[in-house]
Amino acid sequence: MRILVSGNGANVLGNYLQNEVVEPLRFLGHEVLVTELTETKLRKTLHKFSPDILVVIPSNKGITGARIRALTVESETVAICLHTGCRYSGTSTSLNDLEEDLREYDLVFVPEEHVYEEYKNIGGYRLSLLKPSVHPPSLVSAVVSERRGIVCVGDADPINVEMMLALQGIEEVTVLGEGWEDLPLDINYEVSLPIAERGTLFAGAKIVVELAPSLTQQSVTRRSHSEMGISSFVLEAAAVCTASVVFERPGIAEHFDIENDVFVYRGNDDLGQLLPMLLASSNDVEMVAHNAWHRVHSDHTWSQRWQSILEPWLPRYESDPEEDVLKLKARQSVAVN
Repeated sequence: MRILVSGNGANVLGNYLQNEVVEPLRFLGHEVLVTELTETKLRKTLHKFSPDILVVIPSNKGITGARIRALTVESETVAICLHTGCRYSGTSTSLNDLEEDLREYDLVFVPEEHVYEEYKNIGGYRLSLLKPSVHPPSLVSAVVSERRGIVCVGDADPINVEMMLALQGIEEVTVLGEGWEDLPLDINYEVSLPIAERGTLFAGAKIVVELAPSLTQQSVTRRSHSEMGISSFVLEAAAVCTASVVFERPGIAEHFDIENDVFVYRGNDDLGQLLPMLLASSNDVEMVAHNAWHRVHSDHTWSQRWQSILEPWLPRYESDPEEDVLKLKARQSVAVN
C-alpha cells in the first residue's frame, strides 16, 4: 500500500514519528511517503501521489481537521488521526480537539484505555484503542558490554529535583530530560537523544527509573501521573533488556505483568527505599529485565500494531496447495489492543 505520513518534524531522522510510524510501515513492506503537516505540502503530495492512506499525528499548529477532510476527499484517501502516548520528555499530542478529530477523520486512534472509554460513545466505529509500542529494529545497534549506574527519565520539576538530591551518592546517575543543566547536582544529564543513542544509554544502565511527568505535560494531556498510560521509554528500555522502575498506575498493567515484568513505586519516599534494594539484588533485576524483553517482543511492537490497523485493506489470497505461495495476508494477526 502507498501510505503518506504527516506531522511536525516528519523528516527528522530519529524523530518519534519515524520510529513509531514510518519505519514500522516500511518494515512491513509498504511504500511510505513523508511530509510536514502544512496545507500546502499536504495538498501537493496528495495530488501528486494519491496515497491509499494518510496518517496524521496532529498538532495545535498548521492545518485543521476540516481541511484535511477536504483534501483527502479530493484524493480519495483514507484519513487516520493517530494520538500518541507519553514520551520520555516533552508532551504527548493534545486531546483537547478529540471530538473535532472524530468528526473530520475516517479513523482516530488513542493510546490509553481510559481515554477510549471516555470517548467511545461519541466516536463509535471511528475510534479505536492503539496502545504504545516499540520498534525493536531501531534499537539493534544498542550494545553495551558493561552496565553501570541508574538512568532517570523526566524533566526538572521540583518533585524530581528532590528525588535527585536523595539519589546523589547512592549510584552514578544520568538524567534524560529538560531543565537539569543549570542545577547544582552531582549528576550526568542528556536533554534529548535519538532513539539509537537512547537505546545505548538504557542498555548501559543497571536500572531505568521513571520520574514524574512535568506539570506542562500533565496540563497538555489533561491527565495526572496516575491517569497516564505507559511511557515510551519504558518500552524502549525493555527492548534492550533493561529493567524499569515505574510509578504504579493502571496503565502499566495494560502492558506488563507488574509482578514479573517491571518494578513499581508509589511515591518518592517509596522510590528512595526501593532503589538501594534493587541495586543490591542484581539477579532479581536481571530476571525482570528478561521478562520485560520477552513481553515487548511478543506483544508490543509497532509492526504488530500497524499490521492489525491495515489488515482490512490488505488483499486476501489463499495459498495454492500445489505450489509454495506465501499468503499476502499475515498468517498471524495481533489485535490492536
